[in-house]
Amino acid sequence: MNSLQLDHNELEQLNNNMWQGIETLTRLNLFDNKITSLPSGVFASLVHLKRISLSYNNIHTISPGAFIPLSELEGLSLISNELSHVGGDTWQGLSSLKSLELNWNNFTVLGASMFEGLETLERLYLEYVRATQILPGTFNALVNLNHLTLQYNQLTEFNEDVLNGTRAMQGQGHLDLVIRENPIHCDEALCWLKKAESQGKIQFYLGELGKVECENYPGVNWDDKRLGCEGEKYFCQVICENSCPPEVECLTNCLSLCEKELSVNCF
Repeated sequence: MNSLQLDHNELEQLNNNMWQGIETLTRLNLFDNKITSLPSGVFASLVHLKRISLSYNNIHTISPGAFIPLSELEGLSLISNELSHVGGDTWQGLSSLKSLELNWNNFTVLGASMFEGLETLERLYLEYVRATQILPGTFNALVNLNHLTLQYNQLTEFNEDVLNGTRAMQGQGHLDLVIRENPIHCDEALCWLKKAESQGKIQFYLGELGKVECENYPGVNWDDKRLGCEGEKYFCQVICENSCPPEVECLTNCLSLCEKELSVNCF
């Protein structure tokens, strides 16, 4: 047996004795149960697992060593649980993990210790996790990261130091970044994103940089058509070119000059 489907049951607890006789499993689906915690060594017999789905449960605690010794695991889905804290000891044993799905959990602040030990991770999904802040160095351990999804959160800032440790920011490959549907505060601090994009370090999925709405300027999206960066200066390039200079150093002044035209003719 290579695959076991235990989804849509009423399972509340897991223990390693459950897997006797099926140690060759490579895929385990525990989607939509009532599991609340993962004890240490809960999958210890399943050393050949490649993929586990634990999405849509009630998991609030993952004990250190819960995933030891799953050294062959490549995909882990924990979508829609009740996690509010994970750390380096959470991921012990996951030396081959490439994809981690944490959407729909409760990580208000994203910090560096959350992803320690996940050097092989390539894809990280953090949609709808209620994040309001990303601390410096949060993704530094993820040197092989090439896709990061952070859409539908409450982020007001996205600073360069959160990605400094990734190979993409060091000029080795590129990072697909999805950050739309956040109340981003648009100012010169975001200029690094456009610079990284022009250097091929960051790629915005389906032009999604243009879908990042400026919280401090309602109705205006931060994209190449309306806002831009030139060195340390921040200027605006509005569609209403006939009524507003194409380059004005002060964004506030530019929007003030164009306010009437922007609201009537452009949006």
